[in-house]
Amino acid sequence: MEIKIECPCGQPFEFDVEPENGQMPCEVKCPDCGTDATALANAYIREQLPPKPAPVAARPAPAPMTVPGAPRAVRQYSPPPMPSRAVPVPAKAIAKRKKNPNDNAFRNGVIGAATASVIAFIIWFCLVRFGQFEIGWAGWLVGGIVGVGAMIGGNGGSRMGTLSSLFAALAILGGHFFGCMMGGLDLTPNVALIVGLILGAITAYKIGSGANN
Repeated sequence: MEIKIECPCGQPFEFDVEPENGQMPCEVKCPDCGTDATALANAYIREQLPPKPAPVAARPAPAPMTVPGAPRAVRQYSPPPMPSRAVPVPAKAIAKRKKNPNDNAFRNGVIGAATASVIAFIIWFCLVRFGQFEIGWAGWLVGGIVGVGAMIGGNGGSRMGTLSSLFAALAILGGHFFGCMMGGLDLTPNVALIVGLILGAITAYKIGSGANN
């Protein structure tokens, strides 16, 4: 089909094209100014093509004839479809709970602190049982052992520091109790024991929590 149009800039031009669905199959531009002339080409095509026939309205279906005395047809009733409801699925059933690496680190820290407290207990026990006396500054040694044990397996933190202080205190108290019992000494707490408990708890907390880094 030959298309003849004139651009708004005043440049007439013509070209051959095969319309698709009554319009340009591609974009066309003015060869002079480069303005998009696709709309002008589509208007020219609509003018050249014959008009489409008007759609014929469908005739309504005739009403069914009813014969007197004839039985009526029983129409089967079908209930409307029920809207589907999406059943919510718990989030725990969809995605597996990711394992927190801090849980393993804390557990390993507790194991390390507990193991180190056994060593600290033996040291304090031997000091009381065989030395027949207690040294307050030895609490530094006990707290350091327990704190290092906690840091080897754990990753620090206030919770780990608190547990390290507890393990250090239990090691000192346990060594004092069993050492006095087996050595025939008085179980009454003395100044050295109290100083050792304070120094051991503070040292274990600082090292176990990582506060000394």
